[in-house]
Amino acid sequence: MPFITYNVEKNLFDNLKKLNLVKFYKFINDIEDLNISNKAILVESEKNRTLKNLSIKSKELGNKIMGSVKLTGIKIALDEAYKVLGKSNLCELSDQRTNKIKLDFVKNLDNEIDRKFKKKYIKGQFVPKDFDFEIEKFKENFLERIKYFILSKSLEAERNKTKNKINKIYIFHKELAKMALPVHGKRTAEIKNRKKTYDKAYLERDFEEYLKDESFNFNLTKNIKKIKYGIDLILNWWLKMPNSIMPTELNIFSDLPPGLEGENKSNIIKAREMFNKFLFKHLLDHPKLKTNFEFVHRDTFDVYEWWTHKRHFVFGSELQFVFSSQFGVELVSEKLVEKLRPVTVINVEDDKEDRHMLHLKSFIQKRTIS
Repeated sequence: MPFITYNVEKNLFDNLKKLNLVKFYKFINDIEDLNISNKAILVESEKNRTLKNLSIKSKELGNKIMGSVKLTGIKIALDEAYKVLGKSNLCELSDQRTNKIKLDFVKNLDNEIDRKFKKKYIKGQFVPKDFDFEIEKFKENFLERIKYFILSKSLEAERNKTKNKINKIYIFHKELAKMALPVHGKRTAEIKNRKKTYDKAYLERDFEEYLKDESFNFNLTKNIKKIKYGIDLILNWWLKMPNSIMPTELNIFSDLPPGLEGENKSNIIKAREMFNKFLFKHLLDHPKLKTNFEFVHRDTFDVYEWWTHKRHFVFGSELQFVFSSQFGVELVSEKLVEKLRPVTVINVEDDKEDRHMLHLKSFIQKRTIS
């Protein structure tokens, strides 16, 4: 659902005199609207290359129009379609690979993109009801569409010999560490010449132990489950991607929690290692994939309240695709792992001037440079 996948019937241009220009222009305008927010993916196969067919038919008409107003109008429409459809994200694949991609719309002589359907894609806001609350449908209709987008960027990089391939995934969830960090007792720490009392981080048990024993803190166990299930959802989807397009790095960032404020460096390192072990387990020593959990203290940033409302999933160092979730990685119900959390709200972020997008871009660029 974050992207509409589409193509055009192979025989649509066989008899151009039957082409309904009003409906064809409506289709062109719809795709142009979707392209503006980068929401369209044109899927082309070896047997049905829409852009090539448009180019061929336009050239053929150029030799035939000879003052024909109707043929001239058709040629102008084909040229406009070639220009607009060519701006969509492009997946040009073998017939076998194309058949595995679920298409939302196939343009024929008479059909149109549903108005409500188009509006929802452009708005880019989705709730569990859109997926019948099912994790499998969320994977098929949301995460898999992101995979198609990653594929299109990989193919684009190959065609243009550029480095536009998406190699990194970044997850920002401010409250993640605070929610999951076990605390026990109090401690006093001096920060900026002021003494404050904080909860004391309890680092003597692995997170997995709390999943088996709720007696320490029921709410802590509940929080750990929500985080684990959400991260596992993303990891399992990521690891099933074809090697040729799979991003090779996944980073998770969270604010330094109060339980670690003013703590000595060794305890902060120990806590980070606990999170990495818990979140990534067998991937920590993977020869080709890099995973990393990291605390990022709010004082690191110049912008006031930088961390506020940061619950974003970023694909690519240039923020090629970004979505936010109202509750960050807490996408999966802690009671039924095959269900989405009912309160989940997902927004596709396509406003490059949004303050969160600017913050994220600056943070990622500084890390890339360093």
